Order: sequence, then structure tokens, then C-alpha cells
Amino acid sequence: MIFEGRYKEAQDVVNRKFISKISNGMPYQTVGDLHLSFSGDTNYTNYERELNIEKAIATTATISAE
Repeated sequence: MIFEGRYKEAQDVVNRKFISKISNGMPYQTVGDLHLSFSGDTNYTNYERELNIEKAIATTATISAE
């Protein structure tokens, strides 16, 4: 519908089929924020981070010293 220029009709379909009926928007809400604090640890070295978009996995690991 969008590629045919039928924007209003496409929006109506989205509203009927995909948009939550909950009055405040999305059907989910985050639980909160998590802040970790470790006393004495201010410099971080020898680690690597990876984000795998296809598998939706984020990892953090230490790099072994050779």
C-alpha cells in the first residue's frame, strides 16, 4: 500500500493489526535501570566487547595475557 501511495489505508491497517490497544503506547515496559558500582575499580583494561546482531547476543570477556 505504501509503494502504491495509499498511505492512509496503510496507516489504518497498521493501527488495526500492529499497534497496541494499551492507552500509554507500547505493550511492554522496562523494569528499570541497573547501575553497578565496585569500590576501587576505576580503570578497565584487557577486555573486549562483541555484539552479534543476527543472534541478539552481547558479550564482554577478558583478554588473556600471553
